[in-house]
Amino acid sequence: MKNSNSKTVVAVGIGAALFFVLGRFVAIPSPVPNTNISLQYAVLGLLAAMYGPVAGGLIGFIGHALIDLSWGGIPWWSWVIASAFTGVVVGLFAKKLNVQEGDFNKRKVATFAIANVAAHAIAWIVVAPVLDILIYAEPAKKVFAQGAFAAVSNIITAVVVGGLLILAYTKTIAKIQAAIEAAYKEGEAKLKGNSKSVPALSVLKTPLRDGDAERPDDEAYKNAYFVNANATSAPGIVDADLNPILTRSEVYSGVYGRASITFYAFNSSGNKGIACGLNNLQKIRDGEPLGGKASAESDFATDDDEDFLN
Repeated sequence: MKNSNSKTVVAVGIGAALFFVLGRFVAIPSPVPNTNISLQYAVLGLLAAMYGPVAGGLIGFIGHALIDLSWGGIPWWSWVIASAFTGVVVGLFAKKLNVQEGDFNKRKVATFAIANVAAHAIAWIVVAPVLDILIYAEPAKKVFAQGAFAAVSNIITAVVVGGLLILAYTKTIAKIQAAIEAAYKEGEAKLKGNSKSVPALSVLKTPLRDGDAERPDDEAYKNAYFVNANATSAPGIVDADLNPILTRSEVYSGVYGRASITFYAFNSSGNKGIACGLNNLQKIRDGEPLGGKASAESDFATDDDEDFLN
């Protein structure tokens, strides 16, 4: 529960910041007064689908309020509430979508689209205009026209761009999970052993781990998945041009690269599960060393000729 709560808090912070930046600096002007084509609702759709109604509502509320405040005025509460309402409604579909599992099939695409259509249609055609009239005594014709345009434009950006964001997020996880499932089916005999039946994959140890759950105190694993991979011999290592890397210090925790891995079933001394074997590595480019340790090059990369022995 603690890890789940911390994830939600982080998601709200990041989501509200992205909502603000996209809404404040990337908004596309429209022909309807006081209305923009807003890309921030794609991010809202993604994070609400991942983290649920509480996160979705807070991201919409805080992000929209920050946009209004940044213009030097008081938040336009009718539209702030409408944004929060949108996040809550899309978030209510989070369990059905189950984005975290990495499966975004046609049925879930349709569910995501329906959730966003319903959320934005109600928020901008009903909630926002009605509150505009009740709170600010705005002309009905004006606010309903604004709301209708906002509903259409937000539905398009949320469904299309938000759907692409979810697809990109789930693509890698889905491939890893498919490989784990294939290894499970191939190794059923080994996993069964002397037992009467093959244990379910859900109860077995697998190498795909949630960084927030497994390493909650390590910043390097926050908001990320990782795979535990092992090798019985040293893997081959090449650079981006496929030239062998012979100096092992060039490869450290934090570099960007690719790995050739294999999943297989194991059953040893009562321990059963799916393991990951590391075959070869390719370094793409340098990155920030995990754990914050600086390299010798960065420590001494200075033009100052100081005598450190003094």
